[in-house]
Order: sequence, then structure tokens, then C-alpha cells
Amino acid sequence: MLKHMARRTKVLLGVVVGVPMVIAALGLAYLFFSDLEALRPTFTRYLSNEIGREFLIAGDFAADFGRVTRIEATDVSLANPGWSGEPYMVHVDHLVAELDLLAALSGPLIFDDAEIRGAKVLFETDEEGRFNWVFSSDRPPSTQPPKPFQLLIRHAVLHDVSVAYQRATTTEDVALEIDRLEITADEREILDMSLSGVFEGEPAQLTGTFGTLTGLVNADAVEHDLELRLADATISTAGSIARVGSLSGIDATVTAEGPALERITAILGVTDGVPGPFSSTAELTANAAGEHVDLTARLGELEVRVQGELDSFVKTERMDLQMSAAGPDAAGAAALFGLPTISRDEFEVSGRLRWGGFPAALEEVQVRLGANTLSANGTVGRPPHFDGTNFEFEGQGPDITAIAALARVELPADSYQMSGRLVREDDRIRFDALDARIGQASIAVN
Repeated sequence: MLKHMARRTKVLLGVVVGVPMVIAALGLAYLFFSDLEALRPTFTRYLSNEIGREFLIAGDFAADFGRVTRIEATDVSLANPGWSGEPYMVHVDHLVAELDLLAALSGPLIFDDAEIRGAKVLFETDEEGRFNWVFSSDRPPSTQPPKPFQLLIRHAVLHDVSVAYQRATTTEDVALEIDRLEITADEREILDMSLSGVFEGEPAQLTGTFGTLTGLVNADAVEHDLELRLADATISTAGSIARVGSLSGIDATVTAEGPALERITAILGVTDGVPGPFSSTAELTANAAGEHVDLTARLGELEVRVQGELDSFVKTERMDLQMSAAGPDAAGAAALFGLPTISRDEFEVSGRLRWGGFPAALEEVQVRLGANTLSANGTVGRPPHFDGTNFEFEGQGPDITAIAALARVELPADSYQMSGRLVREDDRIRFDALDARIGQASIAVN
């Protein structure tokens, strides 16, 4: 679920990046040219070199000059990188903006007002993990550190904007349709946001503060205090993000509650999860390892607790988590977390997961399904063959089918008692010190 949530969070944060980037590029053009129509090929080529992508104005482009200059443009686009299968990252049908040219000569590029009608924004990653929102300029490399791009939008309104997020590693796309987004900057350049639209088929409203825009555009530090209303649920987050481009260095409190968990899980692609009301609180704290997570959740009648460290929410390569879950319906919990179908028994599970690449370490794992128990301690290899697996196990109970289903093995209902060690290497399975009784049958392997 964390990956799903992270993926959708990037879409909501990205709304205020792609479209303002187009506005900023249009403003920069006016700093260098006066006869825009005659010099259109020159400045679009210049902007393309600066951005590292093709920037195109295929429609009308007009301006009224003054202390505050008013520009209007149609059919504006910013290209995707060459590896993308889609031509444009951003396309705007109609743009009207007012900008302060004099202030831009010595300070940030300031838009007093802007309005966009009709836009499409695409965020995507490829199989190599590259992001289409990372830009590279065609300018010769400099020995000086790059100067942050400074941008301030005092007020903007966006209508009818479609935002999509695609990943090469999955066929699942994330879609946000914005009916209206209004942004107003305060004296600290923090954005006050109000968004209404549809997210993954459900009505959505996002309100609160986020910024600064300069920090956001430069994928730098931002602070936030946001509330999302989605599918009758309320999700709030408040705190700071040190590096918004990678969603790292997060110090924040995230809470969520709602009357129908099944509506939220359906958005995440889970159609047979745990129904009922839900609430959760997560405390995220940046540290030397990456992020410390302390999550407490009640999902229907399921109680979940997760504590520990992971290096990144976007591309996790290391984690050390202590986890526990308990509830009256093991089958619903298994569906929620993508586990094999099992019986609808009362359950408890706890243990520690340490992962920095396979094999992963499972320590002090305790599982109870009804009156059936299983404990394990050791390592699990990489799916699908699980080479490198080596763990000790012990269990007993009146019905082995519940435990066997966890390993996607079908066995007839019967009592069991077992202990031993399972090792898988070179595509072979070996049991050491196995002592098992299933029904009237006994097996001993040394």
C-alpha cells in the first residue's frame, strides 16, 4: 500500500510543477525578444535548449507590454524525453498570464495572475527508473553550481486539467481530472491551494498550503499542510520535505480516516479487502538511514502496527521493520496485502523484516490462524524460485490447510505438528531435522 500511496502522492504534488513550468518558459521568452511572432522560431529554439526539451507554441501568441505585461498563447506544449512513447509531457490549450518584467531583470520571475483552460500533464518512469520530469539543458557544463530557478505565482486558476502517471513496470495508470485549481501565494511565497476534481473515478478535493514554488520547481525543500477529501475519506499531512524531487527527508504527520475502507482499496486496485470504517496515523521522521516510520492503523476490524526504518519511499532498497497485525478475518487481510487466499479465521501475525536485497531476513515470525500456529526464523530468497531460502520452522494445530495455503500448497484438512529447517538452493528443496506429523502420517528426515 505504501508504494500505491507514494505513487498517487507524486501525482497530486506534480500538478503544481508541470503547468507552472510552461508559464515560466513563456515569461522567459519575453525577457529576450520583443517581436515575438517574427522571432517565434528563434525563441522557441532558445527555450528548448535551456530546458533540454522541445518547447513549442503552435497556436496564437500575443502580448500587451507595460509594467505588468499580459501574454496570451494557445496550443503550447513541452515535449517528453526521447525514451517516452508519448510526444508531450505538458500540453496547454489556452493560457493568459500577467507578469512583472522589471522584477524579473533582478529577481524572481513573478506572475501576478495566470489562467489556464484545458491542459494535459503526463508523469512517467521507464524500465531503467528514469523520470520524465527530470530535465537536462543543452548548455555547456559550468564549473559553478547551478543557480536555483526562482519563480513566484501570486495567483493562478486552472480549469479542465488532466494529469496521468504511468510506470513502465506496471500496466496500472493513475489518473486525476482537475475541474478547477486555484493557487494564491502569501507573503512567504507559500501557496494556498484549492483543488476540485476526480481521482481514479472518485470525487476529490484538496485544500491547504504547500511551497515555496521555487523550492518545488527546483525539487528542493518544501513545507506543507494539506487535506485531501476522497471517497468520503479525509487524508491530512503536515510537515516538511527536504528533497521533494525524490520524496526524501520527510518530517511529517499523516492521518487518514473514513467510513468505507473498501472504497479506498478499490482505488488502489484491491476489490476484496477489509470493509468498514478505518483510521490511521503515521509519524515520518528523517534520519541517517532515510526515514523512520511509526504507523498505527485500524482498518475495519483489522489492527496494524509498523515501526522501523527504510531508505526511500520511492525506490526502496533497504528496510528494517517490526510489524504486527491482528483481526477476525484472515482472508480479508490477505486480500488487502496481496497475499494468497486463506481461510476466514481470526488471526495474529508479528515479526521483523530486514531487507537490503535478497535473501531477506525474517526474524521471530509468529503466525496464528484460528487454533493453528506457525513460527519461523531465517531468510527467504528471491521470488519466484526463492533460491537462498533457509529458515527454521515450528507449528501445530487442528487444520493444516490454513497454514499450507500461505505457501500456495493444497493439503487435505487434518491435524499437524511439525518442526525442522527448510533450505532451497540450486532450484532444489532440502529439509533438515524434519519431524512432522499430519493426521496419522509421520515423516522424519535428518
